[in-house]
Amino acid sequence: MLKISNILIFGLILFSSCSDESGGPLQQIHADQVTPWIRYEHLLSEIDTASPKAGIHKLFELYPEFSKVYFSAVINNLERPDTVNTSIFKSYASSAIINLLVDTIDHLFPKLDDQEQIFSDGMARLKHLVPEVSEPKVFTAISGFSTAAGVLSDSVLLLSPEMYFGRGNKFYDTDTWPLFIQRTMNRQNMASNLLKTYLRFNLLPQYEPVNMLDHMIQQGKEAWLLSQILPTAMDTLVFDYTPRQLKFCRDNEKEIWSYFMREKLVYETNMRKIVKYVNPSPTSPGMPPDAPGRIAAFTGFKIIEAYLARHPKQVLRDFLQERDGRKILEQARYKPD
Repeated sequence: MLKISNILIFGLILFSSCSDESGGPLQQIHADQVTPWIRYEHLLSEIDTASPKAGIHKLFELYPEFSKVYFSAVINNLERPDTVNTSIFKSYASSAIINLLVDTIDHLFPKLDDQEQIFSDGMARLKHLVPEVSEPKVFTAISGFSTAAGVLSDSVLLLSPEMYFGRGNKFYDTDTWPLFIQRTMNRQNMASNLLKTYLRFNLLPQYEPVNMLDHMIQQGKEAWLLSQILPTAMDTLVFDYTPRQLKFCRDNEKEIWSYFMREKLVYETNMRKIVKYVNPSPTSPGMPPDAPGRIAAFTGFKIIEAYLARHPKQVLRDFLQERDGRKILEQARYKPD
């Protein structure tokens, strides 16, 4: 299990300098230099399996923080944990499934230049919003299907390539990953998932939402930040909707909000009643088929937009730390046309 960081990093920049959903000044910002991701699965493949000690030692010298967590908590047998790194490596290297995954990764992802560019550009735009942030190191490594993207610390992220082989891949059974989830398990989601992971665990406050409005506000903040730092053409990745689903949300913003109000769901605390509105799901109950699951994220995004329009001088770090969803909603005066 990955170690999660609770470090919060906030900026002092004012919202008045930001662009809107349609793109703007931030979209003109690009990274001065693209930081290559560290292909840890490749480095592991280069270790001499007959005599791995020297190769493992070199990895720990080069990347001590990541290697320590990866060997002890990711590829170790957590039911019967081993403390000897050479033994852990031999189990990893002799696994038939691991070798199949390595071959598939080498075939599908020999290079990831496009995703590295998107991620570095996104971090450059985020730094414009929050000057204190710095681009974390990204390691690609097999996690055994345990996570798509993870945080090891505020400066280290993990991306598991085997989670991006594409819908219908032979490794993905529909019981574990339904097709609506597999739709997002592709190369195009790599950089956006890393950015989402960074935002969730390094910028947004860590707390358990009490009601649906809390979910809306938390997810809305994330979506607003993503809309600023991802290319405008990648707007569907902000919410992980299909283009048709996003069009439905935009065309029916008022009706979506009216439904939530009419059904008294905005302040609902029973998770069973709201789970499909706040978590990934094929559709949202009570709405037309084109309405996506996790539709509350779109409404939250629009509430955040309305709030920012009324508070152009709001300090970003203060706003991101605000946990009172009712206060944000009231001050946003959200009333879709």
